[in-house]
Amino acid sequence: MHGKNGEDGTIQGLFELARIPYVGCGVLGSAVCMDKAVANTIMDAAGVPHCKWASAIRAELEGDHKTLLDSIEQRLGYPIFVKPANAGSSVGITKATDRAVLEQAVVTALKEDDKVVFEEFIDGQEVECAAIGNPDDPATVSTTRPGEILAGAEFYTYDDKYKNGVSQTVIPAHLSEEKLDEVRTEARRAYLALGCAGLSRCDFFVERGTGRVLCNELNTLPGFTSISMYPKLMEHEGLSYAQLVDRLLQLALHRRKGGILMDTRPIGVFDSGLGGLTAVRQLRRVLPGEDIIYFGDTGRVPYGSRGREIIRQYARQDIRFLLSTM
Repeated sequence: MHGKNGEDGTIQGLFELARIPYVGCGVLGSAVCMDKAVANTIMDAAGVPHCKWASAIRAELEGDHKTLLDSIEQRLGYPIFVKPANAGSSVGITKATDRAVLEQAVVTALKEDDKVVFEEFIDGQEVECAAIGNPDDPATVSTTRPGEILAGAEFYTYDDKYKNGVSQTVIPAHLSEEKLDEVRTEARRAYLALGCAGLSRCDFFVERGTGRVLCNELNTLPGFTSISMYPKLMEHEGLSYAQLVDRLLQLALHRRKGGILMDTRPIGVFDSGLGGLTAVRQLRRVLPGEDIIYFGDTGRVPYGSRGREIIRQYARQDIRFLLSTM
C-alpha cells in the first residue's frame, strides 16, 4: 500500500488500535518518513547529511508569495526540485529551471498536498540501500550494500518505477568499496534517527566532484515488484524472496512497542485436570515471554459433582501447580 493512508501512519494506527501485528514502520516512523519536511528536520537534528531545502504551506503559497519564492531561489539556486511534502512514488514532482517553471511546479505540488518541499539540485549518482530490523534491538538493524537504478528518464519517475520497465538495476552501485560502506553506514543512521522498523529503502545521492554522501529520503514501504530494488538488494545479500518475507513477518510478530510485544493477547488453555495443567507448564517453558491462561472446567472430571469445598481444594492445588512453573 503506497502513498497516503498506506504508508503515512494511518492504517498503521488502525492496526495498533486493533492490536494486529503488521510489517513495517509504526505510526510515528511512517508519518515522519512520509512528510519530507518533517524527515528533513529530523535528519538535520540527527546530523544525517542531506541537501539544502525549504518548505512552505498552502496559505503561504497561494497568497502573495513573491518574497517567499525569492528567498527560496536565493537559498537553493536553480535547478530546484519541487515536491509535495506527503506523496509517494515520485508523484507531483517537478524539476524547476526558472521562475516560470517554479510557479507552475508549486501549483502541481499543491494538487497532491497542502505542504510543498523545495530541494536543491544535486549533480550526483543516485543509489539505494535496503534496511531491515527493529529499533528495540539496534544491534540487529542492518543495511545492504547500495545498488543504483539507471533511470529511463531525467529522474526516476512514476512510470519508470511501475510501468515502462526501461530503468536498469545495478548491484552493487558503481562506487569504491569505501564509498559503498559510507552509504551503508549513513543509511543505518538515518533509519534509526527517523524511527523506522521492519524495513525501509534508503535513497542517497553521491555528489559528483565532491563525493559527498547525501540522504534523499527513506521509503517505508518499498516496492516488491519484479523490477523493485529492495528485494533485489536483499537477494544480492543472500536472502531469497521467500526468506525475506519470512524475516519481515518475524520482525512484525516480535516488534515491541513500549516494551510490550505488539501481539499481547494471552494464550488460553481450555481443559480440566492435570492434562491441561501439564500443557500450561510446557507452554510456559517453550514460550517464557507469553501470558498463558488456564481455563479449568469444574463441571467435568476431575471435579464432577463434588461439593464446593472439594472443588476449592482442587482449585488451590491447581494454582499451586501453576505457580510452581513460574
